[in-house]
Amino acid sequence: MLITDLLKCQPKDKICLSFNGTEITYGFLENQSSMMADSADFIKKGEKIFLQESDPIRQLLCFFAIIKAGGICVMANSRIPAKLAERLMKEHGITKKAALEDFKNKAVHQCPGLRPEDIFLGAMSSGSSTGIPQIVLRDHKSWMAAFPWQSKLFNIGARDVLYLVGEMAYTANLNACIHAFFAGASVIVARNRLPQTWLREMQMYSVSAVFMVPAHYSILLKAVKLPDIGVTSLVTGGAKIDRKTVVQLHAYFPAASITEYYGASELGHVSYADMHDLLERPYSTGKLFPGVSAQIVDGEVWVESPYLIPSRRPKATAGDLGSISDDGYLTLYGRKSGTVNIGGVKVQPEQIEFYLKEHPQVEDAAVFAFPDKLRGEKLAAAIVSKTDDIKIKEIFHFCRQNAGYSPQKIIFLQKIPLNANGKVDKIVLQKIVMESFDENN
Repeated sequence: MLITDLLKCQPKDKICLSFNGTEITYGFLENQSSMMADSADFIKKGEKIFLQESDPIRQLLCFFAIIKAGGICVMANSRIPAKLAERLMKEHGITKKAALEDFKNKAVHQCPGLRPEDIFLGAMSSGSSTGIPQIVLRDHKSWMAAFPWQSKLFNIGARDVLYLVGEMAYTANLNACIHAFFAGASVIVARNRLPQTWLREMQMYSVSAVFMVPAHYSILLKAVKLPDIGVTSLVTGGAKIDRKTVVQLHAYFPAASITEYYGASELGHVSYADMHDLLERPYSTGKLFPGVSAQIVDGEVWVESPYLIPSRRPKATAGDLGSISDDGYLTLYGRKSGTVNIGGVKVQPEQIEFYLKEHPQVEDAAVFAFPDKLRGEKLAAAIVSKTDDIKIKEIFHFCRQNAGYSPQKIIFLQKIPLNANGKVDKIVLQKIVMESFDENN
């Protein structure tokens, strides 16, 4: 089956997507995107088309129209500045942009035949040393292969209403949405990034399933007051969720299964952990996803699976360091490229960060490298504390005792800055640390 066929398989009158008071049905999304594709004479088969829309309804109408017309949809976050968007397009050889207004109502284009092996998506990865996001080309077959297992392992079916926060340009959100269409579920996209809005909309739409990155779950938990027994599935990915957050989620959503998955743009789904795993093996990313085999080569996790992007088959790595236990549980230690060499000692910031989040007086934490004139790099930790009693010396000692190494710089913040995808914005954190040095000198 193709991504473009999913909408045809669901009841035409069923609501598939709601945003900011507007609802569209499966039938409307299918018919309107097909009409748009029929008018898309500016799209050639296999051509990358740059899409930058903030409204998820507009995003998905254009997304389906582009791929039905034979194009490859490169979906960019709406917050990317115009100059950066132009630079990204130039670096990746993209010559055409598309917006909803570019699609006419008159059929002037013969849509090409599509195959499961055809590329339909240019997914934005987290970036590179140049600061320009990389584009990972994904085919229909590799995404579709994971959907039946996502339904089973994430406990999401046709009766569910799935809640998402953020734009579809974040590939994990897009994947969660398209999987929901595969399952026949309805999707609600948050109108803003305020947790009070999330709770209100979750109640208004009788939400039963949620996908959020861990940072957003932490924000949600600060706003929730009463348990919600209507939510039956909580799914997370994009970063490691800590045990404290899992415990709190279970307390407020007692009827929900809690599932974390690990994946990468190049690899697709790699592993998953259920609530029992998250509580009993908090350091692990869980068991291998069905169909996945993995091995450790020179410390790196190498994967074979049907979910790999075409250009990386049959075996690929995302550069993550890790280990696999005798009973098949995968544990990650951070990216090989993220290893920080300080005075000859190689340190993984993610490991220190994980332990810091376990400290009873720490609400949230982020560990990251920053430039140093003498050593090249140093480590800093940004901490959101639960009390005013926490001491820097105590943090240093805790890190050395548990992680074997301590950051050289500790800063306390009211909250950890996040990027548009809800992940820790370490560029902003680096600026904060360097500014603190300037102020002290």
